[in-house]
Amino acid sequence: MKKGTLKFIRNNEWAYRHAKINIKANGKSLGTISRNEIKEFEIDPGEYNIQINQQFMKSRSVMVPIAEGQIVTFQIKINDGETFGKNFMSLLTGIGMPKPELERIRS
Repeated sequence: MKKGTLKFIRNNEWAYRHAKINIKANGKSLGTISRNEIKEFEIDPGEYNIQINQQFMKSRSVMVPIAEGQIVTFQIKINDGETFGKNFMSLLTGIGMPKPELERIRS
């Protein structure tokens, strides 16, 4: 059986720039991704619940079907905290901490 591919792209964001983000499919770790990195994971065809997390912050879950030979691509985004000021205030107040999110890129 031919496998499918999950592809993840992480840009050069300011928030969590030194931290790796964990990538999970159906609750099992596929691996980690650093900033300015692209990672691909070959997986069996089927339906997968994809989620990323960084330390204690989790993204929402995204359910995605994968077919044989299909490549499904996600952009990892860190919402809020894109500036030093926002991040600094978030750390002081605990409100509005930057949160990792997945955005599917359709081709």
